[in-house]
This record gives sequence, structure tokens and C-alpha cells, in this order.
Amino acid sequence: MTLLSAIYHMANKKKEDKTNTLTSTSINVIGYYSTILYDNLGIVGDRNLLVTSIYNVVGPVFNLFFIVFLLDRVGRRKPLLCGTIGISIALICEAIIGSQVEHATGSRRDSLSAAGVFFLFLVSCIFSMSFGPISWVYASEIMPLSIRGRGSAFATAFGNWLVGTVWSQVSPIGLGDVTYKFYFIFVAFNLLVTLPTVFFVFKVCISLSLASFLGMQIFLGEY
Repeated sequence: MTLLSAIYHMANKKKEDKTNTLTSTSINVIGYYSTILYDNLGIVGDRNLLVTSIYNVVGPVFNLFFIVFLLDRVGRRKPLLCGTIGISIALICEAIIGSQVEHATGSRRDSLSAAGVFFLFLVSCIFSMSFGPISWVYASEIMPLSIRGRGSAFATAFGNWLVGTVWSQVSPIGLGDVTYKFYFIFVAFNLLVTLPTVFFVFKVCISLSLASFLGMQIFLGEY
């Protein structure tokens, strides 16, 4: 969503009316179809629902901790960069486990299932301490007041709801047909699109006073 707001901002900064991160972190897919993912890991029945319930609690807890204690200390770019890399690594590990669990039996299958759950939870934790909260904060910070409402609406409509709808439609097919290989789509997008975009395009706004940040925007011709 933040990526789309940045694009909207850059596209309009030379106009009179200047105006969150579109990151393929797979967090929506995990949230929507977690029961299918756990089923692929061999976790079925009541255990599946129990793990899903715990998963839905872990993310908000980490989100709250990050917002209250860390968000304004570590800035915006570093968590996004670390989050992109961390989520990609976790998804690669999840794919490796998924490739092994189907043919495993006994205690080895149980161990692989537990490891698979761990990495899905890890994706949620990393997302909740990076893209989850920062996409909403950064999208409003980088845009001047004259376009902040429209820019945030644009980012939310396209970067969140539209993209989320597309993934919600294609993910059941992907998870059913290519199973663990589906994760590599998100890994590729993260490393080839999200990571360089955050590194080269996103501005550092931590430790800047409001006057300093506004001055930087005026200097860059964004007002």
C-alpha cells in the first residue's frame, strides 16, 4: 500500500494538486486460507482450528508491541527492509518444509508440521512489526496535506483491497495445484520489486521535526 501511495505522490508532485506498501508478503493469503495451509502440513480437525485461532492472536499482539514501543524509535525504512528479507526467508523455509512433509511419516512428519506452523507464525510476527503498521503510517507521512486524503484512499483502494481481492481469488487455485511452490511467487515479488523500491525510493523521516520534514518537501518541489 505504501508503494502505491509513493507512486501516486511521485506522479503528481509536479502538478498543482500533489498528491500503502504493495508488498507481496502473502499475509492475506495466510490469513484467508490458513486452514488449507495447515491441512497441507498434516494438521487437521480440531488441531487445525486451534492453530488458526492462536495464529489470529499472535499478529495483533506483536503489532501492538511494535506500535507502542518501537515504531518511532527505529523509523520506517529499516523495519520495511528487514521485514521484506525476513518474510522472504520465512516463506522459503516454509516452501522447503512443504516439499518434504507430504511424503514424511511418523515423528518426522510431526516435526515438519510443527516447523511449518512456526514459519507461518513467523511471517505474521514479522509482518506485524514492519509492513502491517508502517504501511498506514508512512502512507500519510510522505504526502502533503493537499493530497493526503486522496493519496491514502488511492493506496487503500488499489494497494490493499483490489490486490487483496485478486489474491483471494487465485490463491485457492495456486495452493491446490502447485502447493508449496506458490510461496515462491511472493518471494520473487518481495526481492525483485519491494526490496529495491523501499531501498531506493522511500525517504527517511525519523528524527525530523515537522518543520524540517515540510522544509524537505518544499525543497524537493512537493508543495
